[in-house]
Amino acid sequence: MALKITTIEDHQKAIDRCAAIWQDRVRRIDEGTTDWEDGFLSDWANDMTSRANHTAIRTLRYGEEVGSDKPHDWHTFLYDGETCLWAKIISTQFGRTWLILDEDFVARTGRRFIPIGNNSRVQKKLGLHDETHLVEVKPFLVSCGGQVGSPLSYYTVPLRDPTGKVIKDAPPKG
Repeated sequence: MALKITTIEDHQKAIDRCAAIWQDRVRRIDEGTTDWEDGFLSDWANDMTSRANHTAIRTLRYGEEVGSDKPHDWHTFLYDGETCLWAKIISTQFGRTWLILDEDFVARTGRRFIPIGNNSRVQKKLGLHDETHLVEVKPFLVSCGGQVGSPLSYYTVPLRDPTGKVIKDAPPKG
């Protein structure tokens, strides 16, 4: 689910509303008019709303750092010399690795998976290196379960590479 980004002020107001709802809930518990067990779903939804708004503010503040009103975040890119490769980081049974989506590179080298890190012998042999940049992103919310109380996380997908080129079909993380 994409996270709707507006302004820092709007997201701060939403965080303040979440805090007020929580304070009211604690007050009612202290007064004995409700129990901790009551309203579990509402508490959970309120917490998730607050976290989503904190994510929105973080990405907007990063955007301000580079003089943009669009959300930005830090992302790592894989380079072949000075060319940014079409690749994403995935998790495997052996840890995290680059999955190369650039078919020309795969045809030329025969490698679809490249170890992460500038200390990688494979990267050095192929003349590759990792670089981290602050780039325009689209924030997402993902659930790792599907039931209430399941872990939720927020992540961002880069929309442009560090040169400003639009990334075709920006893939969701993982």
